[in-house]
Amino acid sequence: MQNLEPLESHYDMRQCPVFDWGLADAVGMRETKPKIERICLLGKAAIDGEQLNFSFPSKGFQLLALLAVSDNRSKGRKEIASLLWSSAPDALALTNLRQLLARIRKLFGDESKELLRIGQTEVSLGPGHHRIDVCEFLSLCKDKSKSAAARAFALYQGELLQGSQFGAEDEFSGWLSHARAVLRDQFLFVATSLLMELTRLGRAPKDELDSIARQMLAVGSESEATYRTLIEAYARNGMTSVAKQTYESLARMLRDEYGVAPDSETEAVARRVFFSPRVETDIADVPTKTDWHPRVAFLLPEWVSGTGQSVLLKALISDVANELARYRSFVVLGPHTSFQVDHEFGIPQSNDILRADYTISGFCRGEDSGDVLSLRLAKCDTGEIVWSAEFAFRHADLLQSSRLLSARVSSSLATALEKDMLDGAGGKDSVGAYFHFLEGLGQMSFCDLPHLRRARKSFQASIGADSDYASAHAGLARSLLLEWLMRGADVPDLVVSARKHATLAVQLDPNDARALCVAATIDMYQHELEDGLRKYIEAESLSPNSGDLLVEHANALACSGEAAVGLEKFERAIWLNPMPPDDYWWAGASIAFNADELDTAIQYCSNMQNDEAVLRVMTASYALSGDLEKAKECGRRLRESYPGQTAIDMVGITPDRDRSVTERFLEGLRIAGIE
Repeated sequence: MQNLEPLESHYDMRQCPVFDWGLADAVGMRETKPKIERICLLGKAAIDGEQLNFSFPSKGFQLLALLAVSDNRSKGRKEIASLLWSSAPDALALTNLRQLLARIRKLFGDESKELLRIGQTEVSLGPGHHRIDVCEFLSLCKDKSKSAAARAFALYQGELLQGSQFGAEDEFSGWLSHARAVLRDQFLFVATSLLMELTRLGRAPKDELDSIARQMLAVGSESEATYRTLIEAYARNGMTSVAKQTYESLARMLRDEYGVAPDSETEAVARRVFFSPRVETDIADVPTKTDWHPRVAFLLPEWVSGTGQSVLLKALISDVANELARYRSFVVLGPHTSFQVDHEFGIPQSNDILRADYTISGFCRGEDSGDVLSLRLAKCDTGEIVWSAEFAFRHADLLQSSRLLSARVSSSLATALEKDMLDGAGGKDSVGAYFHFLEGLGQMSFCDLPHLRRARKSFQASIGADSDYASAHAGLARSLLLEWLMRGADVPDLVVSARKHATLAVQLDPNDARALCVAATIDMYQHELEDGLRKYIEAESLSPNSGDLLVEHANALACSGEAAVGLEKFERAIWLNPMPPDDYWWAGASIAFNADELDTAIQYCSNMQNDEAVLRVMTASYALSGDLEKAKECGRRLRESYPGQTAIDMVGITPDRDRSVTERFLEGLRIAGIE
């Protein structure tokens, strides 16, 4: 009887007919049974709840683990007894099981009926099984949603019954090893799904990815599959350098622990991520404009005739310098310093202090009709005069007209400076860059993958001719973004690369409305709507009559819950561009759908030469408007175009702030047969 678990002596006072329970409550004698809130089997076994002033038997945790992992959460009494007491005779093992069940009933009272269902031949978990973390974990693993994956990931706090010690010959030990492997595989599958979802937009926070990576490696530190998953996840998020570090860690671990190299599957992943031509590399590898900018110095002009006032002339030149300082392609030195430098015909006698690349010098002369300001722009290294101009003004009106005059002078100077800088940019084929850029714009008029890919090649050729061409980077970013959307937002490389080129385009030319617009659109689709709306407003202030920009801004407004305003802005874009390219109608259909103008959305879709891009919104619009025949036909085409994608996957692309719009979209797809 040494294997028999002893029961504590217990006399149930409820069976005494003369016992006064009201008096027992008053004097604190009535027993308070515990309330179970949570039973943790993943990691160190524990029970959370109220009034848990007892020690739960280890065999009880083993019993719950057996039932939680088993099919239908049920096992026969004989099988349970043989696993928990494998060294005992069958009769004794069954007696021990009865004693264990009685002890659990004693500890939990009525709560035990919620936890366990005890039959003549089998034991099952009761309706309260959801309180056991393993049961909830396995249930969540069957759910395909991001929230379920995140919850399942959080539940896995360690191996099943982690820290429990069992003999090697113990049958339960063998069962536990198998069960742990099953749960470990489930966890890694959930973690992989979570990583795929987090990196779908290519904007997952690095600390989140690192946290998931640490937990995955803690569970599967010797699994190449785990490392492969992490390498691909970091690469999908645009973190190629981190992906390389992960690959190197794997190679080092395999070499040190097993004396082998990564297997062929891992090498294939590495070639695809690092070595094969990709859409783009890390931003550090993207050509960026040099930090060097030409230095421009104003030298003090003088009056050569007349009675002009030197103070006013200094003020005028200082104002011109301030105007020029707004430009980002060159640096304007402070006039207070440069005015003090001696020069001969515009060339400093000593350039050690200024280190100027260009100087602006000149003089003023008085004439009968007014005064004339003569200026010249010279290169300091060669003394070559690359620009000169005269500006007439009336001295008496100088105070009133100085702002206009300074604007005229600065604009003319800036044009001359930038032209000379462009002419001197060695190794750049500006004509060729512009030609390829226009070629790419022409391809972008069509919303299908072949044209988008041809546009991408043209923009890349333009950048090859001039790596600092902001508009070409913006065009490339837009082509990549549209291809990402066309492919169901399932290739994060595309949107990550699009963001890099859009960011670079804005850095190269902050006043390029096209670049700002593309950057704003990428913000919107990566669910950073507020940042995107700010960029749209800035871009529209730079180019208020651009139909392209108005369409994108209108779409963003519709996604932010202002569909009616967005539709008005879209109609203005059509007024400005009455025969637009397909991408106008694509955006217009989405805006009209958000505004619940289903007939309008369908009409906009029909205006497209190729409706492949609007299959989703067209399917939902037909379904919700009651035309089930056309909805089913569109749904069939949609399944063929995006095999394996669910309705939830398809609506996940839309960045709508108003969740009712997303729910309506989802309803339409499901009516059309997309599950």
